Amino acid sequence: MVTLDYDKAAHLYRRAGFGASQSEIEALVGLDAGTAADRFLDFRVSSARTNGADAEAAARAWLKRMLRKPPLQEKMTLFWHGHFANSIDKVDDTKLMNVQNGLFRLYATGNFKALVRAVTKDPAMLVFLDGQDNEAGNPNENYARELMELFTLGIKDDAGVDNYSQSDVHQLARALTGYVIDHTRGVLDPGRHDDGADKTFMGVTGNLGVEGVPAADDVIEIIFSHQDTRAPAKPRVARFLARKLARFFGPAQPSDALVDAMADAFAGSGWEVAPVLRTLFTADEFYAPANMTSTVKSPVEFVLQPLRMLKAKATLRDVPFTLESMGQQLFAPPNVAGWPGGLAWISAGTLLARYGWARDVAAGRGRTLRVDPTPLLAGATTTADIVDNALTLLGPLAPPQSVRDRLDAYLNDPAPPPALADAGFIDEKVRGLVALVLELPHFQVH
Repeated sequence: MVTLDYDKAAHLYRRAGFGASQSEIEALVGLDAGTAADRFLDFRVSSARTNGADAEAAARAWLKRMLRKPPLQEKMTLFWHGHFANSIDKVDDTKLMNVQNGLFRLYATGNFKALVRAVTKDPAMLVFLDGQDNEAGNPNENYARELMELFTLGIKDDAGVDNYSQSDVHQLARALTGYVIDHTRGVLDPGRHDDGADKTFMGVTGNLGVEGVPAADDVIEIIFSHQDTRAPAKPRVARFLARKLARFFGPAQPSDALVDAMADAFAGSGWEVAPVLRTLFTADEFYAPANMTSTVKSPVEFVLQPLRMLKAKATLRDVPFTLESMGQQLFAPPNVAGWPGGLAWISAGTLLARYGWARDVAAGRGRTLRVDPTPLLAGATTTADIVDNALTLLGPLAPPQSVRDRLDAYLNDPAPPPALADAGFIDEKVRGLVALVLELPHFQVH
């Protein structure tokens, strides 16, 4: 098993959370990957909801949790928000979005099957995918389709075989009829539910449903028992979610061997997510050098990491708008498939927004954002040492020597620079160095 050095410990903090300070990273150095992973997985489960009268206030409250609460719990809450994507633009009820946020936090690393059951009658989901309009005699197929296509199975399995048919979508919709919203709960109204015994879903015929039916007629159980046809055969749900989790946390292109190891942990634990993540965070592949810079940071990661790395004090007042300018508006994914991620995060406009945030962080001198640049001078006797410190604290990053030389030249312009402890030099040049490092291509990836 991998033993963590500073680079690997920082990598784990970036992927399993939102970055960390140098002291937090150093606390993991020398641990084996399993022990380090267990520290992230060991947190008190919380069902706390975001609060706020509108999506902006709720987003700000959630961002504060991301900065201060157990990092993996909040990272998984973000994952589920993108996986079971709902948007305030359609739901149009911040209270329901807050309830859903608490649901994702409660099941952050818990049982996925239980989460699927809970999401099926979650009020925000009932609005977003028209589940509240799904009734006997007039089935609405929106949720049934996305439950299989995006949430559990995918259209095709790893061998390219269709996982379901249009008939399966229709019959699943019939089985899911009758859910309505009662204040902030989803409940089954028997009078609106299709209780016909003639439903046939994935080869099973009966009075299919979710609540009050035998396990053999439970459509969630049927979905979770569906097999992937790539040899060796495994539950399709296990491979589907394992691959998606691997891509979210890295590496961007996980091997079939890693996905299968994660899938085995998933199915073998009765659909618990924590063992899947532990398998990923202890895999040699997770720490392979090429996989430590294989994915583009999401806007949330890009914004929060330097704040944690530099121990900044921030009210996060305008950060929801900053994220929106970078292409990630919390509580408003672009569609039911969530944010596409990867290179889709980078465009001319979003890159300018990232550079703007880099300058805001560097210039943090006020009450809403305060950044102390003096840690970059720790032990430094030359400007090159300051560059090294910046690349370590904000990474560690490993740009080529030519980039290091240009950063050093910046600190030495005009030459010769004043004493390193000079207040003006620190306030202008060292802060400027922070912005330049955050603008590097190397900081955009992890």
